[in-house]
Amino acid sequence: MSKKSNKIQFGSRNNINDNKNQFDFYPTPENSIIELLKHIKLNEPILEPCNGTGNITKILKQNNYKNIKTIDINKNAIADEYIDYLDYNPYNKFNTIITNPPFKYNTNAEFIKHSLKIL
Repeated sequence: MSKKSNKIQFGSRNNINDNKNQFDFYPTPENSIIELLKHIKLNEPILEPCNGTGNITKILKQNNYKNIKTIDINKNAIADEYIDYLDYNPYNKFNTIITNPPFKYNTNAEFIKHSLKIL
């Protein structure tokens, strides 16, 4: 009898070095957010600082989260405001930051430090 494998990849992305992909755009699979929300409850207000096509916020809204602010550096993205997250200094703090940030430019540490400042 074979055992069925259920694989879930959180934050999966395509690692192809693509110079055309200036903003390191790899949409978050919606099923990963659905699975995440089965295990945690997010506290509002929520910030999504790399909103892209809005996959994360779409699933949040479908799960009755309402107080969500979205930003993105890319003016072709879906966002409430267009700004580089590392330059974003909101008037009010957030209780949750959820995102799939770019990894191409080695900004992981900067993203985390900036997030801790605005939580």
